[in-house]
Amino acid sequence: MRVQAPTKVVPPHMYRLPMSGVSAEHVDPFDDGLDEVRESLHDKRLVSTVCKKRVKGNKGLAFNLVSGFAGKDFCFSDYMRGIRRLPLSEAHAVWYDNSNDPKVRAKLLAALKENFRSYELIEDKNRSYTCESTEDYAKISWRCHCFYNEVMERRIIKSLPLTMSVEDDVEVPKNAWRNLTTILAHYPQVGTAVSACLSRRLKDYPQAHPLAFDFDRYERVGGDGAVMVTSARIMVPKQLGVDMIGAAHMGCWLTRTKLISQIGFNYNVDGVRGQDLCWGYELNRAGYRMAMDWSLQAKHYHLNDGVKEFLV
Repeated sequence: MRVQAPTKVVPPHMYRLPMSGVSAEHVDPFDDGLDEVRESLHDKRLVSTVCKKRVKGNKGLAFNLVSGFAGKDFCFSDYMRGIRRLPLSEAHAVWYDNSNDPKVRAKLLAALKENFRSYELIEDKNRSYTCESTEDYAKISWRCHCFYNEVMERRIIKSLPLTMSVEDDVEVPKNAWRNLTTILAHYPQVGTAVSACLSRRLKDYPQAHPLAFDFDRYERVGGDGAVMVTSARIMVPKQLGVDMIGAAHMGCWLTRTKLISQIGFNYNVDGVRGQDLCWGYELNRAGYRMAMDWSLQAKHYHLNDGVKEFLV
């Protein structure tokens, strides 16, 4: 639902999107041969560590907390309210600052020092892309991939059992840590557990809809051995219950860290494009499942004509 904070919450109208081939959320118009286009969006030389602090022997740490920041200062207090519901004394925070704003960077550094025993702040001076600044969602998707690829594959502490991703425009719901860790503890076949969350791409689709997907995979035996994968959005939201799904958002996302090394963070696999969809697709191919707890309704913030609103 769309909420203009702090106005009353109203039920959303849900509808089905046509899904043929790759999900409409993650269509990438860049041809595979145009590597220079991707390189122009992300220059690795502009990424560096601002500061870091580690606990000797990682004593008392249980999970990595990964977040990327693109200058959405309007909802930073909401983000902080959410993560304070997590056991931050057990977290190693890896924050990725792509705001290109010294004031935002100072605020991030102050929050790290105040709330964490172990942390790393990374600066990315490449241009940031958000739904507030562009409707070119392919560029947003690619820059998100660059962030996750850098942090998940090279910056987190791989020996910690769990890794959590919280996006900078998402408020972690109450009981999220308890529920998501319980799912992973009780169901060894589940590799990743997520809260429910709605898409904020309201310029394309005024009606809110869940960021949850299933896949159909077709593989030709013989001939060229072609593989075709189609994705379909799960369009019937629930208030309670846990479902096994194909893929989901990474706004409030908890995974077994060992799977990051096993699966990797890829962008285009069998025609499935987009960081979040590829993770879910490859997670299932690796023999694990993804679970969504519908009782955990994460607030997803955005600006609408300069007014802060959230979806839940």
